[in-house]
Amino acid sequence: MEHLIPQHTDKYKGCELIFLETCFFKAGKPKVVIKTDKEFCMIAVRNPEKLKLTSVKHEFAAIMRDRHKDTNGVFSLLYKK
Repeated sequence: MEHLIPQHTDKYKGCELIFLETCFFKAGKPKVVIKTDKEFCMIAVRNPEKLKLTSVKHEFAAIMRDRHKDTNGVFSLLYKK
């Protein structure tokens, strides 16, 4: 997955792909979070402060809340009641 993300994210965007937020672990600790931005381009989060387990958990919970509120987005059919 990391090969789909450019090294220089300020100059280039990642591969355009609908990809759910995923946290990859190494030795029981988060190593990288790969997600898509608003334009569906892949980005990686490697900042040690943002890779703390509690930060990842809070960020994923916020994403789920936003998806449940979204009625016109890509994932709206998944969460329709």
